Amino acid sequence: MDNACPRVKFVQRIVSDASKKRMDVILVGDKNHSQTNEIIGWIKTRVILIQNIESAMSIIPITAFSKKGVCMASTTEYSQEKYDEIAKYCHNVIPNLTVKDTICKEKENRENKIRQIIINCKADIIILGDPESINNMKSYKIAMKYCQHVFLIKSIGMLDTSILHDVGHVFVIVNHSVSEDVIKETFNILQSYCDKMKKEFVIEKLPHL
Repeated sequence: MDNACPRVKFVQRIVSDASKKRMDVILVGDKNHSQTNEIIGWIKTRVILIQNIESAMSIIPITAFSKKGVCMASTTEYSQEKYDEIAKYCHNVIPNLTVKDTICKEKENRENKIRQIIINCKADIIILGDPESINNMKSYKIAMKYCQHVFLIKSIGMLDTSILHDVGHVFVIVNHSVSEDVIKETFNILQSYCDKMKKEFVIEKLPHL
């Protein structure tokens, strides 16, 4: 069974079609992201992996691209702002470049939702989810910009509640992939702790995007 995200399949079709036309492909994304290899596997012509604007400015000027054209796409999780910056630079260097809109808009909406949740939130922030997840790490980094105390944990057993700080309440952001059993355990432990310490506590589960 093919369980790939529909948006990832969309990117795979784009690069595959470009490859069939003998175009070079510039793929913008993190070399360690699982999507990167999933997308590269559909490219039969030359692929240039660009991770950031610095690598673009280093690699693009010294590359002799196909006369058939160049297609630029990104992994779905890449930053829209950074992708636009790279695309703008490449347009000025590569005359026959086609830039595809491949970033997941739901991902952008998710990050905006997280920002809205935590801006001006005077609380300890707990992000419940796998620390190896890129989405969870992005949530963590966003929270760290606005909150002093942020914890990213896979389960409540990884957190010593005694290290929670002297603030009015605890806010828990739950990744959609976290099981109901883990959520229930987290709720029960934190509810008991917050009742004892006279803290308020809120738990919010993010939608599956």
